[in-house]
Amino acid sequence: MSSDSEEEVVNRGGVPDLELADLEYEPRIEIISIWNVEDGLKTQIVESVKSAFTKFVFKNEIVNAIHDELREKIGGGWICIMSRDDFVTNNINANSTEPRESALRFLVDLGYHLLICRLFCA
Repeated sequence: MSSDSEEEVVNRGGVPDLELADLEYEPRIEIISIWNVEDGLKTQIVESVKSAFTKFVFKNEIVNAIHDELREKIGGGWICIMSRDDFVTNNINANSTEPRESALRFLVDLGYHLLICRLFCA
């Protein structure tokens, strides 16, 4: 967990966009669709994401932690986390089959804020 104050983060150019420090929860991850990932690896990735959501406060920290896990487990890949409003506003195509895209898509329900997470595996 980061001990930086919100003001310190903003002063460094960061955005304190996800406040989780005072929450205790078990994120519920719902798999929407999965392509090109073995079942065992899918479970590892989901556990990595849940772990990152419980350990870090800011979205960029969560994303960086997941990227580290992906590099270690599958040699690459990246994740994009956006709010439900962003998802609706940008009219994301959930059935996209662009190269390397959409190895895993899932929703994380934090109880108070729904995030759309899209994982792209190398």
